[in-house]
Amino acid sequence: MAVAAVLPFGTLSYAEAASGDAPFSGTNPAEALEDRNPREKTLERAQEKEDLTLTLKKITELDAEEKDLQEKLKAGADESERKRFGERIGEIKSELDEIERSNHDKDIPRAKLDKLAAQRNAFEENLLNSTNAGNNTHAIKFVTSIGIDIASQEIQIGLNKDIANSTNIDQIVDELKEMMPHDADWHVVYSTVAEPLACDQTRCTPIIGGNHIIVTGGGEHCSFGFQAKKGSLLGWITAGHCADGKLGRTVTDSSGASIGTVHTEKFYWGTYCDCAWITTIDPSVVDNKVFAAGIHTITKTTTAHQQQNDSILKTGYAGGADNGIVSAVDVTVIHFWEDEYVRGLVRSNAVFEHGDSGGTVVELTDNGDLYGIATTYDWWGRYHTPINQITSEMGVTPVFD
Repeated sequence: MAVAAVLPFGTLSYAEAASGDAPFSGTNPAEALEDRNPREKTLERAQEKEDLTLTLKKITELDAEEKDLQEKLKAGADESERKRFGERIGEIKSELDEIERSNHDKDIPRAKLDKLAAQRNAFEENLLNSTNAGNNTHAIKFVTSIGIDIASQEIQIGLNKDIANSTNIDQIVDELKEMMPHDADWHVVYSTVAEPLACDQTRCTPIIGGNHIIVTGGGEHCSFGFQAKKGSLLGWITAGHCADGKLGRTVTDSSGASIGTVHTEKFYWGTYCDCAWITTIDPSVVDNKVFAAGIHTITKTTTAHQQQNDSILKTGYAGGADNGIVSAVDVTVIHFWEDEYVRGLVRSNAVFEHGDSGGTVVELTDNGDLYGIATTYDWWGRYHTPINQITSEMGVTPVFD
């Protein structure tokens, strides 16, 4: 992932901090200036990203080693080898459990998470209302995302790096400050306009096939999600932008064989679910296991607030399987696909590629709990739509049997 350049920002004066005009709290204005100035906190946060990357690398290495040992056991081994492999697998599981515990030591306390979510929602409403009213339209041109950053335990606002710069950052932050609750902890970061993870043939070269879907009539190339049903009607979930405006269209696999029909899709301004439900008369086209992994079985659902710092496994036909760590929750991505925005997303550093849209995201180191589907990405990470929003908006129940 690209690394943002840090631009020189203006600094609030001591008088500004003391006057209460800035979103500061505390009795010491100097400390408030150091700790709470959103301009000065508009940093790359490089160390946090580096730490997250190193943790993910360790998890990935341990996970790969465990898979290799499991395969060796399946292939057949003598008694001494089975004992040695089994002991090492036990050690790996203990190491992964310790990493997971360490990650969750950094979770945002639920009370603070709820407060940040309320403040984030209030800011978003003010931002959009000000645009509708024709006021402060300057700011929204720069905002690419609004979410709750776990590492800083603050609201993080993404600014379009192609527009925001050292000459206008003060004006942008001042406009954002007017719309942000006065006691909110927040900062801004440079980002990019988000892109959907669907693709067309010219933009996407499959790495791993077999999970490839195409909605006929100009639809995007995307990925299977998870099996879901409504009553006795069977189907499966993918991303909404893969089937946008294509209700009733046939869905095929990469060979052109029909595998279902677009029954329901949601992809519109302000949606909480970039998702679609594809119905099929043949349940064999999907099952309850993550594609091409064969090791992680989806067992139950979870909700977004339970995903803080969790290790995830994403699958998709373009990028295959890749691990990541959750770094932000309740993220709204604005200017999504130029004229849309989607709310309530979860950000991680898993590698999603064009063509992975709709691919299943599960919890990695526990029981493979179903987390959602791959949706979009920007400079700061990859985003997935949480399972609770999918089941609510689509009115379906995941099939785990």
